[in-house]
Amino acid sequence: MKIDKELRSDHRLILKLVGPGSKVLDLGCGAGKLMETLSKKKGVDCTGIDRDPTMVAECISRQLKVFNLDFNKCLQSFKDDSFDHVLIHNSLQESRYPEKVIKEALRVGKNVVIGFPNFGYIRGRAQLFFTGKTPVTRALSEEWYNTRNLRFLTISDFRGYTEKNNIHILNSSFSPDNLITLINPNLFAEHAIFMIRANS
Repeated sequence: MKIDKELRSDHRLILKLVGPGSKVLDLGCGAGKLMETLSKKKGVDCTGIDRDPTMVAECISRQLKVFNLDFNKCLQSFKDDSFDHVLIHNSLQESRYPEKVIKEALRVGKNVVIGFPNFGYIRGRAQLFFTGKTPVTRALSEEWYNTRNLRFLTISDFRGYTEKNNIHILNSSFSPDNLITLINPNLFAEHAIFMIRANS
């Protein structure tokens, strides 16, 4: 399948991971742009969850299936393996209970795709070192006083979490997608995408 190069780089990476016709649950789906892309490009059956009524209304205007719920609290209502993929993209760092959300997502989905801005990115480190201020980058674009982010994690943090909790990483990809990023993603990747599954 040909991937549109005009798409956001993180959306292109997720498109490569999600199979055609898959059943997908998107946690913290926002305005539904990723769901719309998956639906149009790969015929994916998407369901979104977002607690912001404005975002839910935007999803509805795109004719997307969405629930106005808090994904921190509602996953227990879904049965085991209800979805082929559960997406937690750019929303894990906003979660009040990230560990609980990951565990529930692994139960509800056969696979879980997690995407997050890498707080270990070299430009963020440089800003913190040279200015002494909380970094602002393309991926972490809000100031400390108005950010929705509650958690700041790095690629190394996430890998350590999966090892500690017996979670299998099926695939990892990074943006920007180049050789230097592959050599040391924790330093040079601005954004990370992981596909994970609970070890049996």
